[in-house]
Amino acid sequence: MTEMKKGTRTIALILVFSMMFSSAAFAAEKEDETAQGDFSTYAAAPPLTQFYVHEVYSEDQPEGEIIQHSSSFYPTATVLDHGGSWLRITTFELGYAKTRVATFNNSSMKRESIQSVDLDGDRIIDGYFVTWLYEGDITSGYFSANSKSANSPWNTMYITNFRIR
Repeated sequence: MTEMKKGTRTIALILVFSMMFSSAAFAAEKEDETAQGDFSTYAAAPPLTQFYVHEVYSEDQPEGEIIQHSSSFYPTATVLDHGGSWLRITTFELGYAKTRVATFNNSSMKRESIQSVDLDGDRIIDGYFVTWLYEGDITSGYFSANSKSANSPWNTMYITNFRIR
């Protein structure tokens, strides 16, 4: 009989602790949801399906250059001449990425910022603008980057040798 009471007591304690932790996790999700501007965090993350250069800024072109593209055409170079002591490149990712890397002339770039994007107004994040910074002497060169999908480990997308004039 004592063995049965110990077993019942153990099960009761497990249930109490699991309820406590699930309530804490739910509260944390609610706080996280509010911190992200009421975006939903409950749906499955969409895989990474698009990845391209969106904007390029430099000391010589501080107003920036938006890189025009379409669903069938992705440019391979800037039109304007960039240069100076810094270079800032913004990439666009449609879907969710877990790892990102960028280089300019084979030198690592610093990830400066990430901005979430809701393309259709449904309060679910569809993708991200990621801004990369390179500080150093810039005349021209090549930007490369890769982004690995958060939920499809085989889905890594690349930007290779995007020419910065």
